[in-house]
Amino acid sequence: MLGMGSVVEVRSPVDVTQLRARLGHADVVQFSEPLTEAEYRSVAALLVDHPMVPLRVYGFDDDLATLRFLRWFPHVRRFSVASLWHLTDLTPLDQLSADVEFLDIGETRKPLNLAPVAQFRRLRRLRVVEHRRGLPELLHANPGLRDLSLWRLPVDHVLPVIALPHLQALALTLGSLTNSEWLTQIPTLRYLALRQVRKLSDLTPVTRLRALQWLWLETLTVDRLPDFSSSIMLTRANASGCVTSAIRQPSRASPRHHSCGNSWLQRRICQSTRSSPSLVTRHSNGPRSCWAANTATATPMTFCGCHHHVQTRSSPRCTS
Repeated sequence: MLGMGSVVEVRSPVDVTQLRARLGHADVVQFSEPLTEAEYRSVAALLVDHPMVPLRVYGFDDDLATLRFLRWFPHVRRFSVASLWHLTDLTPLDQLSADVEFLDIGETRKPLNLAPVAQFRRLRRLRVVEHRRGLPELLHANPGLRDLSLWRLPVDHVLPVIALPHLQALALTLGSLTNSEWLTQIPTLRYLALRQVRKLSDLTPVTRLRALQWLWLETLTVDRLPDFSSSIMLTRANASGCVTSAIRQPSRASPRHHSCGNSWLQRRICQSTRSSPSLVTRHSNGPRSCWAANTATATPMTFCGCHHHVQTRSSPRCTS
């Protein structure tokens, strides 16, 4: 068994005593190779006493990709299959408890049908990477969602209408958003991350999110920076790699795009708000959606489900 920060990597033979000692401080327990039935039982029994610790399975093993091992984990409430590459069917998730509150349907070799996941009706956190089929039905089945992370999806095409009355944290990464007015369907947002989202050129609708406290912008190309003076709840702004065409150079040459560093856009947001949000740049514990959403929801957040995060908690690449 290996320890990587607060990540506990389980390998056969399992040292049950050591695992028990580490679980009290674990962010996630994970394995990438099959265990024996006795070892599955032991890990499952220990996790019963730590329901807030997620279980993650990843890697290239074909046997793990069947999810048959889940019969030993009926009480797991937080589960991740991020980077379980050969996973082809989510139906075996029905071996989990109906009380599951966090699912991470992460990277796989081919996109999956999410329809079997809609059996869960009490999800509070959900991360989906690239999987489109069944996503509207899954969200409709879970109106109590508070934290949603979507990767590599044309968001407003897959989800033209979104009704999540309790959603407080939303992270969109590496997909596209053609119409930013889509965001106004979620007025309850307290944390919003827009990272490398294509086709997003107008941030004006963001200013109408009255509950917004934390805004994270990364590698965007926008027409201009709107006036955030109405965002009186905004207390934290993160920005890096953004580009806006609204700033003209002090010369008679043709207008050029202005590249925003870590602080330029943040200062502009601060100058236009009444609440003087703090400036946050990249740092060793970069508060991506996994921890930032925790601030927004005041709920203990331990794992983002990102395979970069499980390598090191301080990884600045953790962007789930």
